[in-house]
Parts: sequence; structure tokens; C-alpha cells
Amino acid sequence: MPAARALSHLKALVVVGLVALTGTMGVMHFVLTTPFSRIVPGYLADARALVYVSGALLIAGAVGLCWSRTRRLAAGCLMVLFVLLFPANLNEALHVIEPMPGLAPPRWLLWLRLPFQLVLIGCAYWIAKRPAEPSAPDEAAEYATRRDRER
Repeated sequence: MPAARALSHLKALVVVGLVALTGTMGVMHFVLTTPFSRIVPGYLADARALVYVSGALLIAGAVGLCWSRTRRLAAGCLMVLFVLLFPANLNEALHVIEPMPGLAPPRWLLWLRLPFQLVLIGCAYWIAKRPAEPSAPDEAAEYATRRDRER
């Protein structure tokens, strides 16, 4: 099944990409805490603590994606986290908050990041969902093998 194999390879690339992105962003939450704290909406308490917690969760999600046994759970948790982080990104776009004084990103870039979060949620969903059952008897063996590898 060349199509199934290509899809499997694409999914593996998406996993690697999400690991790299979430791991890097998680570390950045600890390295550049102040810029991330500045975009947290004012109605939330202790922005710095929220940045540390979200950074730790991003790193944990990246680590969880690395093993097949925890991959689906980690992807599901990342979906929720991406939704929870949306207000901070929206706040930055609405108010054009400079992450560092004198360093204002272009407004269009801030707005472009918002739909990109939908792409991240979609990628995490694709990783988190159960594989489809085989539709034909000749696919059953390949499906069972793939399912066993993911465990």
C-alpha cells in the first residue's frame, strides 16, 4: 500500500515537526520569560508563573510525542494547551504588545499566528486520533502491524 506508507511517513514527519516546535517553544518560555509574560492577558493572575507552567507543559508534550505509548495522550494534551494559549496570542495581536521594548513584530505576523494555531491543533488531532479500521481484508495485516508498532 504505497498511499498508506506515504501517509505514515507524513505523519511521522508531523510528529517530528511538532516535537521540535513544542520543545523549542517550551524552552523559550524559560529563556525569554519576560516577553511571554507581557502577552498574557491582564485578567489572568501571575503571568510569569503561567509562562513557566505553559513552558513545562510544552516540553512535556514534546517528550510525550517521542514514544508511541504516550504519543496519543501527549498530542491530546497539546491540543488543549494550544487552545488555552490562544488568548495570549490574541491579546498580543489585538494590542500589538512589544515582546521587548522597541521590538514590535509586524501586525500582520501577529494575526497570521492565530490561524497557525488551528494548524497546530489539527496536527495534534491527527496524531491523537485512533487509526482507522482497515476497509478491505488485504489491508488487515498491514493495519495490525502498524497498530502493534504504535503500541
